[in-house]
Amino acid sequence: MWKRLLLVVVAIVPLPAESACTGADLQGRYVAMLAGELSGFWERCNVSVNASGLATGSCLLSTGSVGPIDPVQLSVSRNCFVSGNSARFSISLRFQPHKRGLIGRFVLDNGINVFEGPVVMVKRGK
Repeated sequence: MWKRLLLVVVAIVPLPAESACTGADLQGRYVAMLAGELSGFWERCNVSVNASGLATGSCLLSTGSVGPIDPVQLSVSRNCFVSGNSARFSISLRFQPHKRGLIGRFVLDNGINVFEGPVVMVKRGK
């Protein structure tokens, strides 16, 4: 009986709404992994996002080389979606509820090939 009552109370009580996201939530240092679907292409990147949402950094490529990323201007919507573009790169992400990670997709056109696939970014600090 008490279990049923508890289940009814839990079902009725509203869950706290996810708080709105801002550029301040995005600012900081991240480690990011990108993987091109059906290509074997991957990158592990160290990314810094400044107060204006500009993402810069460097990546270790699947070929073993290291290079800078194209700076990407990111924007954050109140519903916690993040999007950005550079000359060759576009990205679409969503903040996780704790706001310390983002998951989404990328498209990269290097002039020869087009790669797309999943992205995971984890915050390392401010």
